Amino acid sequence: MIDGCTVIINCGIGNINSLKNACLKSAQNIVEVCDAVDLEKLNIKRLILPGVGAVGPYLELLRKKGFATALKSCVLERSIPFLGICVGMQVLATQCEEFGMFDGLDFIPGKVEPLRRFNPALRLPHVGWNTVDLVRNKHSLPELDGEDFYFVHSNHFICDETYVAGRTFYGLDFASIVKRNNVQGVQFHPEKSSTAGEFLIKKFISKGSI
Repeated sequence: MIDGCTVIINCGIGNINSLKNACLKSAQNIVEVCDAVDLEKLNIKRLILPGVGAVGPYLELLRKKGFATALKSCVLERSIPFLGICVGMQVLATQCEEFGMFDGLDFIPGKVEPLRRFNPALRLPHVGWNTVDLVRNKHSLPELDGEDFYFVHSNHFICDETYVAGRTFYGLDFASIVKRNNVQGVQFHPEKSSTAGEFLIKKFISKGSI
């Protein structure tokens, strides 16, 4: 058994190598898991779910490979600190709309909808650097307030303000960080966000919170 490791879930979609390299700058006990059964063999300190692509196929992969059930056990029952990145954040919602309607993991009550619905003139996907403004008293990283992070997405997470910890403007003001207890999600890619992204990853691995 590997003690106190940070686990990166690899279900076949995501910036696994770049994320793993970014994590290794902060800690050596980084484990990539491709089979949900392997989660039972580890003493998990932190969990990270990266994602790229459409939310529907991603959710299908999570369920097909057993990760959806395993994550509920780890995150909701065992309260392991969790970070979802990009699509890995979107799957946390109750419902996800993208080329159809899909049931999300429902870790944070809310819905994922297309950005274009609220501003038809938007150029999508939203690609590039943009500012994240932190919501007062809902974060542990005041150093990152107003920093720029790298985004690639066409949808956004809609939820109660209780769960919004950071916001970004691109045609509309959308939630770019969501939090509920030990569950956290970021719409941007910290592994591609230079110094600010490295700082966020380091804090999550060391503190379990962003």
